[in-house]
Amino acid sequence: MQGRFTKSGLFPLLATAFIWGWPNILIKLVSHDFDALTQSFFRYLAASTTMAAVCLIFWRAAYREGLRNLRRLLLPTAIVTAHQ
Repeated sequence: MQGRFTKSGLFPLLATAFIWGWPNILIKLVSHDFDALTQSFFRYLAASTTMAAVCLIFWRAAYREGLRNLRRLLLPTAIVTAHQ
């Protein structure tokens, strides 16, 4: 039984390590070509695109409802953006 859990947990562990480690490697690779502000822009662009796709796939109705109420999202968005 223990061997079964070890085999099934290896892929999520490796995927998590890759997901957490890849941005640091990518930042080192592009730091000579892009300044910090440009890097942050592209990181946020990639994250927001990914989150929009995930929300459209799994929570389509809630996503559309959120798009209808954009004014309610402007203040939290401005606060988060200002503190980055």
